[in-house]
Amino acid sequence: RELRSLRTTSKEARYYVRQMMSTVRKVVVDGHGRITIPMWHREFAGLEGEVLINGVLEHIEIWNPARYEKYSQEYDESYEDVAETVWKHVKDRSAASDE
Repeated sequence: RELRSLRTTSKEARYYVRQMMSTVRKVVVDGHGRITIPMWHREFAGLEGEVLINGVLEHIEIWNPARYEKYSQEYDESYEDVAETVWKHVKDRSAASDE
């Protein structure tokens, strides 16, 4: 989220994001629509056997199901409370830009 908030008109911000995301690897989709996830990424994410694929806006996330469950349980607030907080910030920013 914070990386996305950087000004894309700044050449320094663009360079920083590109370097930060330098672990991105190009993969080829085979004739059956499959990709091979590079070993480094599989080890980093703890991917073994089953995976969870989560669609997030313009990208997908591939999770170890146990890690995703742990991540999801780490929030003390309910989904509804988090949604209210997130949308409140969006509305506050929109109202401030209208002034």
